[in-house]
Amino acid sequence: MNRILLLEDDQSLIFGLSFSFKKQGFDADIARTISEALDLWAKNKYELLILDVSLPDGSGFEFCRKVRENSDVPIIFLTASDEETSVIMGLDIGGDDYITKPFKLSILISRINALLRRTEKYKYNSQEVESNGIKIHLLEGIAYKNENALDLTSGEYKLLCFLMENPNIVLSKDQILEKLWDINGNYIDNNSVTVYIRRLRVKIEDNPSQPKMIQTIRGLGYKWNVNFLYALLVQIFIWRQFKTISVPLIFISLIFTMLTLGVFYLYLKHQEEIIENAEEQINMYLEGNSNIQINSDREGTIYRLFNSINQMILILDARAKNETKEKKFLRDTISDISHQLKTPLAALNIYNELIFNEVDKDYPIKDLCKASDHELNRMNTLVQNLLKLARFDAGVIVLEKSKENVYEMIKDLELHFTYRAKSEEKYLQVSGDEKTKLFCDRDWLLEAINNIVKNAFDHTKSGDIVKIEWEQFSSILQIKITDNGLGIHEDDLYHIFKRFYRSRHLTETQGIGLGLPLAKSIIEAHGGTIEVFSELGYGTTFLLNFRNPTKL
Repeated sequence: MNRILLLEDDQSLIFGLSFSFKKQGFDADIARTISEALDLWAKNKYELLILDVSLPDGSGFEFCRKVRENSDVPIIFLTASDEETSVIMGLDIGGDDYITKPFKLSILISRINALLRRTEKYKYNSQEVESNGIKIHLLEGIAYKNENALDLTSGEYKLLCFLMENPNIVLSKDQILEKLWDINGNYIDNNSVTVYIRRLRVKIEDNPSQPKMIQTIRGLGYKWNVNFLYALLVQIFIWRQFKTISVPLIFISLIFTMLTLGVFYLYLKHQEEIIENAEEQINMYLEGNSNIQINSDREGTIYRLFNSINQMILILDARAKNETKEKKFLRDTISDISHQLKTPLAALNIYNELIFNEVDKDYPIKDLCKASDHELNRMNTLVQNLLKLARFDAGVIVLEKSKENVYEMIKDLELHFTYRAKSEEKYLQVSGDEKTKLFCDRDWLLEAINNIVKNAFDHTKSGDIVKIEWEQFSSILQIKITDNGLGIHEDDLYHIFKRFYRSRHLTETQGIGLGLPLAKSIIEAHGGTIEVFSELGYGTTFLLNFRNPTKL
């Protein structure tokens, strides 16, 4: 009986899955927190792990990293988080599959069975596969390059086996998905295959940017490339075992094959030149040149396609011009609204200050002026944040991105909070690689992080600590903001990014409910994601994930 560890905190889902696993003949242990999962992992042996991502005491990604330190047990992520960065993160750190909620139970069971079958297959198969200097010992489950063991994840290893077992055969993404996951490609993002291919190239190719072993066949899929002459020699060796086949017949067949391949190569070369020219024209359009035209005055399927592309370019160009006009109108409208709101606020601030300065002894009036000044400041912040959110919603904000040093950005933010931290007797700690860089709009991203850190200071008490940490993974930069303050009530946790949301569980009046929604909009405009984990009375953690591939 196969034993499964399920890490999931939703009781209703646990009940349904436990019943289904038992019915399928699986022995399942249940953990609702990472600490419970670690205890079970240390005491038992499992054939498969199923992990949620968002958990009360952290992320399922953390548990996966700890498991991958000393085990290649198959891992399936089962989570509601469907953002691209989360999928990539899950696969990058060693996950074998990624399933998003809601899901079909039959699909989950099929994927579990597929992973378990492949595990058994590779566990007991005693054969070896070798080509291009890569050797796989299937019995050991280890791949070697030039006698050096390769550090492969379970998914990468299975993909390498599949490619090497099918040399010089073009394998589509759907074929790879069907083989590795035993499912229809509609149920998983094809980008998962691209991620595995890219990571595998990094580990086996001499020059990953110019791969020789794993070749991309445009529009078709991927191929494990084996030297053609070497393949022919292998075939000749095989043919010579059959005495009924004469040597002259073999050479005639070879000559005919070479001629056929030569003609086919010339044809493909011509088609490639046509496609490369079309690709060049399309790239010029993407770079801003709308006056491009792909030659489509000949007969054939490919030229009908080019004609359709030309028509699409004309339509897109017309739509782009209309969109530019609409954005200009929105930009001008928002600018007018900004002026109309900010001007009376400025006047009210002045009047309030004048009244305060003119009153000498009437202390109640001075107190009223101070209260009025506080509310005017809140209103000004409200207006500023509303306008920023409106600009993001209208799509009129253009992020001016550049390569920025994360350490320098965070140090500037630390300096900004120095006075507040000292006056409130709180501590701000920062840590991370000083050389890490991120392609971003420095000012906007700092504003987003500033809003999150401000929220942390608002909900901590004297002596508490606010931490800002960052870490670069293979293709994801993660920024973590943690505090050991009041925490967020579970009723509020899924509403904190809603505009103007105020918790009914808090008695203080600070905040207007726009700082976190604005931070979320800025982060998503950078192509990133934001997650929050909290436990009442113990603190809160915000995780910011950005796609940030390292240069190989």
